[in-house]
Amino acid sequence: RKYLSKSDKDWQFKFDSLDTLPYWYSRLARCFNLSEYDVADIGDRFITEKWGYVGDPNDDDYLRDQLSDIEWGKMYKRHGTNPEIEDLESYFEYHAMFCAANFLLENEPLLKTDSWDSWEYWLASHANAFGSFWLSDIREPIPLDSQYWKTGIDKFDKDWRDNITDEYFDEKIGLNINNENEWLLVFGGTTKHIGINQESISIRSCLVSNKGADALLRALQTTLDSYDYAIPLEDINNEDDDNYQNK
Repeated sequence: RKYLSKSDKDWQFKFDSLDTLPYWYSRLARCFNLSEYDVADIGDRFITEKWGYVGDPNDDDYLRDQLSDIEWGKMYKRHGTNPEIEDLESYFEYHAMFCAANFLLENEPLLKTDSWDSWEYWLASHANAFGSFWLSDIREPIPLDSQYWKTGIDKFDKDWRDNITDEYFDEKIGLNINNENEWLLVFGGTTKHIGINQESISIRSCLVSNKGADALLRALQTTLDSYDYAIPLEDINNEDDDNYQNK
């Protein structure tokens, strides 16, 4: 082993020794006449030192607790296959493998062979690449607002589902004084999917007179059914409809 770790116990990240090491990592290692342990040595440095992850994926992965029994099988990577659902362990192992591949390309000579141990064979059969572009070439940019790519939620339970704090409400409609956004949201909506959980936000606004504002606020706050009242769009006029009553 060139990229020395005396044993797998020296890794801060616990790699899957049944599938990741003998299949994912060994196939890459053979392109450089190295072992899967060399790839893991490099991958461990990326995961723990460069990315700063030193936890246990079994404890930190919220996804596993939200999958059905049938979906659990979609996380398996038996004999080096790519799982349909990527858990936290597979996520770190897979991306660390490509970072290790780039490191080895810059520091190690490739094995000269035309067989399945060649770099070209590994890249064509395993990498996320097509004939003229990488899969990463069609990725979308990171959302400008971090709430759409970071969850910030540790526990999904009835309390999360049924309770909305005043601070959270104010933040979502732009009333939070610490919010850098100078605009007030008056119309729009978003839906976020976090595993099997979903959060939907819908914002509707209207201009009302000072005289009727308090009454409208109390009516909207105390109604048992949110569909009892509606704020019509500018070009909708239902004054002549028996099913509606404008007040």
